[in-house]
Amino acid sequence: MKYTVDKVISAKKGDKEAFSQLYEEIGLDLYKMAVYTLGNKDDAEDVVLETVEAAYKGIKSLRDPNRFGAWIMKILSNKCKAKIREYVRQSAYPQTDACDASLSAWLARNFRLQSE
Repeated sequence: MKYTVDKVISAKKGDKEAFSQLYEEIGLDLYKMAVYTLGNKDDAEDVVLETVEAAYKGIKSLRDPNRFGAWIMKILSNKCKAKIREYVRQSAYPQTDACDASLSAWLARNFRLQSE
């Protein structure tokens, strides 16, 4: 993930344009990771949006601008974990007769059952 540390410093100081430019630099990387983790493009978009919103609100608390990439990926990771917990809750207490396609895909990818 490539980003400009100077933009991180400016964003920490409240520069909205700098934060917007940071998002342009890293948005695709965040999205790719979310799609890989969740297996659902719509949920990935939602999680990235939540991540960017949380990062925007919390960037002033970032101690080391050089660690911005790790910091925002941790936020993304936590948002993805929350979405996966939501998938599990939905499957434990289904509201419809059929499982959500994204949950089924995620379960198939992450918990391959071996027939023996």
